[in-house]
Amino acid sequence: MTQRIKHEITKFRPDSAHKRIAILDDDKDVTTTFRTILESDLIPRGEIGFKFIVYTSNDPAQFLDVFEPGFCDMLLIDINMPGMDGFEVSRRLLEIDLNLRICFMTAGEINYRALREIHSVRSVGCSEIEVP
Repeated sequence: MTQRIKHEITKFRPDSAHKRIAILDDDKDVTTTFRTILESDLIPRGEIGFKFIVYTSNDPAQFLDVFEPGFCDMLLIDINMPGMDGFEVSRRLLEIDLNLRICFMTAGEINYRALREIHSVRSVGCSEIEVP
């Protein structure tokens, strides 16, 4: 693990007034956009009562190397990534931290019924959010 990544992990340990969100997507523009919005003042803080600390990664293998239990409150993960798809990454992450909350995202269309049959998990709640 490089010194820079160790520094990022240390920086990523917030107090209880913050929620930690990790974003894993092979497209740097997507992770940068989500990070910018979640860490900005575009979200009215009075309504949610806390701020977000966002960790981004564009490399599934590197993310798996640095991940540990309690690393984040929620993971936003792309389904379609080269080398290792989001489902395989999530399967490996859940072996490390069974309490991890994962939200899958994709720019493509998805068959939710087939998703539930192929990747059965404790709870699958699907919502569509259009990605430009």
